[in-house]
Amino acid sequence: MLAVGSIFVIMIAGVGIGYYQFVVLPGLDGEGCAPLSERLPAEEVVQVGIVEGSVDPTNGDFYVPQELTVVLGINHTIVWTNEDPGILHTVTARDKGTDFSEEALPDNYIDPGMGWAFTFCQPGDYYYKCTPHPHMRAVIHILPIPDESSATENEVLN
Repeated sequence: MLAVGSIFVIMIAGVGIGYYQFVVLPGLDGEGCAPLSERLPAEEVVQVGIVEGSVDPTNGDFYVPQELTVVLGINHTIVWTNEDPGILHTVTARDKGTDFSEEALPDNYIDPGMGWAFTFCQPGDYYYKCTPHPHMRAVIHILPIPDESSATENEVLN
């Protein structure tokens, strides 16, 4: 079995002889996650703001957006940025037993002006909150990698 990041060479004989180099990359197939440091990067990073005044339960806006849907393989890396001056906040998983819950811990404080990122690798609904301000709640819906065979006839023809 090849380890993630391994480089291997295959010599192919046939019409021509060539030298090919391949790198083993971790998959995002929903059957298990590679360690955070080895996960495939998203094509685009999604930003979630922890807005100024989030400490006030009557504010209404805490994490913006408060509900978010992303797709594995496309935009499954989220960066939360604390935009609330002088106030520490967290991104704490509300459900246990996921890679997200192992990283989004109650003591994972985000200083004002700083951020915290997480790359998801399994589909599902991930609910989270702020530990010192439990009124701050949000959810991220992670959709599976799109199935190429489900492309419509229009998409195939264009």
